[in-house]
Amino acid sequence: MVEVLKEFFDLKENVIRKVGTTFEADGARQKELMEKLPGFISPVVGTVPKTTTEEVVTQGIEA
Repeated sequence: MVEVLKEFFDLKENVIRKVGTTFEADGARQKELMEKLPGFISPVVGTVPKTTTEEVVTQGIEA
């Protein structure tokens, strides 16, 4: 799991990653993002996510 530190458009998933959200990414994907977008994500270890991407999508639909 990774936390978004700076907003970016995730080309592989075709979604905008908002600051403070978290999403699942395997080790290879984390490495790829950290190499291509240094400072945009941070690996999350053993913590509960603040807001997941699914919650953001759901909140956007309800608003």
